[in-house]
Amino acid sequence: MKKFGLYIALALSVSSCKQEALLSYDEQPRVYFNLHRDELMTPRPGSFATNILVDFAPKHSDVVTDTLLIRVQASGPLASVERSFDFKVLPAKSDAVEGIDYKILNEKYLMPAGKNDTIVRLVMLRSDGLKKKQVQASFRLTANEHFELGPIADTTLNPYRRVQEFKVRARDIVLKPTNWESFIQTYFGVYSEVRYRFVIDVLGKMEFPSTTSASTMRTNKTKLVNALNTYNATNEKPLTDEFGQLIIF
Repeated sequence: MKKFGLYIALALSVSSCKQEALLSYDEQPRVYFNLHRDELMTPRPGSFATNILVDFAPKHSDVVTDTLLIRVQASGPLASVERSFDFKVLPAKSDAVEGIDYKILNEKYLMPAGKNDTIVRLVMLRSDGLKKKQVQASFRLTANEHFELGPIADTTLNPYRRVQEFKVRARDIVLKPTNWESFIQTYFGVYSEVRYRFVIDVLGKMEFPSTTSASTMRTNKTKLVNALNTYNATNEKPLTDEFGQLIIF
């Protein structure tokens, strides 16, 4: 009798576990952003958690876009049909203008059949306005007939950030290095934004510590002279700065 009672108890326990598992699968699937730190933040210095910085200033002037692959994840069992999810910009938290400062490549927001993850392709544009002002755009998921919302904010130190909302800042502002007069000017000349952007384009960097050797700076100057000669030979007008002054090195 005791053994029989034990078998009954075990059977009821297994049945209870199965029922709990079934109940968990009956819950409404949830959707959330699954932002990977090494894909989105690490390649973009100044980014952190759900705040991504796209800084065009250190990049060559030919670089006019930066495409962010935003992973959207769903919980729960896979579905045999595609499911829509709601991806929206938050106007109250955004001053970036769609079509000027950014664009979204997805025509629809769909979780494919048989999958629990997909990508929203967000392209930040190097608009002229970014030279004077940093802009931002905030994006959020909202619940719909297919999905409830996932974690509000899981920004622990693991590689993923599981959240409902994130922000992208974009800028293209060059700031005069603090050591320009005391060091850089000796080799590159009087500061102007046009001159500095030309330096960045040619040398591929924007920082020149005062500890840099004179021989390295002279080599940099030679590269700039050669690049300027090429520019002036292939353009109708020689390069001038924002003050109308001829650029020379």
